[in-house]
Amino acid sequence: MEPTNLKAIADFLIADIEREMEATVRIIEAIPQDRMSYQPDPKAKTGLGLARHLALEEAWLLNGIADGVFTPPPDDSD
Repeated sequence: MEPTNLKAIADFLIADIEREMEATVRIIEAIPQDRMSYQPDPKAKTGLGLARHLALEEAWLLNGIADGVFTPPPDDSD
């Protein structure tokens, strides 16, 4: 693959990741501070658990891509 092709792919992926990060931040910011312990079902995550899951999984994925190695995902259990 030519360097120009690699740059185009990298630019596309970076733009996609930036959009995903913006969406993740909006979702986390939308969780009301006074509802962080809300849990719609005993098997569901709390608001805080959901925010932690989104943040940790996104970081885990990006680090795995950057490092070229995927370790077990982080424990984000409540």
